[in-house]
Order: sequence, then structure tokens, then C-alpha cells
Amino acid sequence: MKNARTVGVVPLGLGDGMRKAAADHGMSLIVRGRRAPVIGVSLEHTTIDLTAIDSAQVGDEAIVVGTSDGLSNSFKDLAGWFGCGELEAMMTFSGRLKS
Repeated sequence: MKNARTVGVVPLGLGDGMRKAAADHGMSLIVRGRRAPVIGVSLEHTTIDLTAIDSAQVGDEAIVVGTSDGLSNSFKDLAGWFGCGELEAMMTFSGRLKS
């Protein structure tokens, strides 16, 4: 199929503090040591493009902030994507998240 892609759903959404990327900012999570671009963010979920991730499967870790295989996402990265400061990016996440 033309333009077909593999999509994953992460149980992290606006209700947890995840935000949509600011205009003209590409946001990505890290899955299996590769960047998975964020397609969209809803109230309860974040949808990511897994097309470039080999053998992605249910249960794979999706890293919002952290490091995997030399790639990293920091609160500075999130702040840039969200269009806010680092402290605001960190504080946006709710108590619904497990630490």
C-alpha cells in the first residue's frame, strides 16, 4: 500500500501532562534505540510512527525523557517541542504517572 505506515499507541496523553508539539516542531519518542516521530496526542494517548522501527511490538518501551542506545530526550528537548521552559515542561506531567 502506498504511504502505509506502522503506528503505535502510548498510554500517555494530555490528561497526564503530555502536550502537542508547538507549530513547526517535530517531536519524537525513543523506541528500540530509534526515534519514533509523534503523530498526535489525545486526552489519553500519544500516537507514534513506528515505520522505521524494526520488529516493534506491543510492550516495547517508549522513552519520553531518557536515553537508549546513544539517543536521548531531555527536558530541554521537551521544552523546545512544547514551546515552553524546561521547568514548565517538567512540571506539566501529572501525579497520574508512576515514577
